[in-house]
Amino acid sequence: MNNINTSDFLFVYGLLQSNFNNPYADLLKNNAANLGKGYCFGRLYEIDGYPGLIIDEDSKDQVYGTIYQIKNQAIFSQLDLFEGIGERFSKPYQYMRIQIKCYQEMQDFSAWAYVYNWSVNGKKLILSGDYLEYSSQPEKD
Repeated sequence: MNNINTSDFLFVYGLLQSNFNNPYADLLKNNAANLGKGYCFGRLYEIDGYPGLIIDEDSKDQVYGTIYQIKNQAIFSQLDLFEGIGERFSKPYQYMRIQIKCYQEMQDFSAWAYVYNWSVNGKKLILSGDYLEYSSQPEKD
């Protein structure tokens, strides 16, 4: 596998994907190159109308999303606000931005990702690991 190890990459799996219509997904479209679909190892949960990713490199479960190459690192401050990270918010933050390993075809990336930081007790596991697919289903119960 060809390994690209840099902090210029971002793995998104939820509302930041280009299929969603919101100002932060648009911000990514305008300030990053969409490298296409990718995945990481872990579990995806329905939180409250949005997903939460729990990373588990030892899992065989995959979470699917999009890998972006960031053109301007300054957008992270805006994305952090969207994810509830920063001095305006109480700790522990609901999400943390950390480096994870994600994969695409024959490459693996060290990419930033916003991972869920609170308990998932009582939250629904999204079995497919694909929030786009899950959110398009008429019945989510």
